[in-house]
Amino acid sequence: MAMPWVDAEVARVGRLFADGRLAHALLVGGPSGLGKRAFAERLAQRILCRDPRDGLACGECRDCRQLQVGSHPDFRRVSFEERKDGKLRTELTVAQIRRLSDSLNLTAQHGAAVVAVLDPADAMNANAANALLKTLEEPQPGRFLMLVADRPERLAITLRSRCQRFAPRPPSRDEALAWMASQGHPRETAEIALDLADGLPLRAISYIEDDVIALQKAVRRDLGNAATGKQAPFALAKEWMADRPTLRLELAVELVRELGRKKLATLEAPSGLTARVDFPKLAAWADRANRARGLFGTTIRHELLIGELLLDWRVAFSESAA
Repeated sequence: MAMPWVDAEVARVGRLFADGRLAHALLVGGPSGLGKRAFAERLAQRILCRDPRDGLACGECRDCRQLQVGSHPDFRRVSFEERKDGKLRTELTVAQIRRLSDSLNLTAQHGAAVVAVLDPADAMNANAANALLKTLEEPQPGRFLMLVADRPERLAITLRSRCQRFAPRPPSRDEALAWMASQGHPRETAEIALDLADGLPLRAISYIEDDVIALQKAVRRDLGNAATGKQAPFALAKEWMADRPTLRLELAVELVRELGRKKLATLEAPSGLTARVDFPKLAAWADRANRARGLFGTTIRHELLIGELLLDWRVAFSESAA
């Protein structure tokens, strides 16, 4: 899939590589949906390509073909491994990093470069991060390690300081819409999805494919009903738990932000939510909702958590209306 904004950055960084100005460790960070993983893949292909063109891999040589089918001997990928029960781990382990470090010390089979992608790097546990630090402190010539992270700030400063940082620049709105149209998405749908996705085109497409636009409308309706007392908060919580509860919380927070933006811009609230806006209460509620999303990996009773949030929403705006 062609991504012009990603290819432009790959070409720029590819020229740094050609000039010998590319660091051995790269941090590819930024929000999900920007194209970071495509950037890492294409830059790896560019580094290993035998016949690059205009800063990009040719896509036709032996190295490019091997990388495309996942059989290149000088490319490494480290991601979540399976546990004994068949489920994926939720963190990268020290054993994985040690195996990676050992492989980076091996002689390149096809040329002078070995490339590794660590994804998601922000999922390393503490021991893994310490092991990686030792690898970064002793770089080998012709070895390139890319750390891909949605939340690079979670990485220790000692790791970040040893990396050259890159990320694709988001396309303009017109560029993103044109690209989405080239992928077969009608403009009206693309505009709604792009706004919902904060201008990130890959996230916007995933929202279309996963019917998130309809889910956002449902969340808007539910918040309006909770604020006006048309639906009981804990009954709504049960409905939310039945279908992507953490995404519903994320969409609720985005709707709260929209509520604040539109209120500031027009001194009127968006229809369907609530007629009165108390900015401190909005901010506090959004903060609690974000923290609630982070608790979904714990043993806390999630339905009760969402019910209390929706009850807080109702109480806050009932007080605003008093």
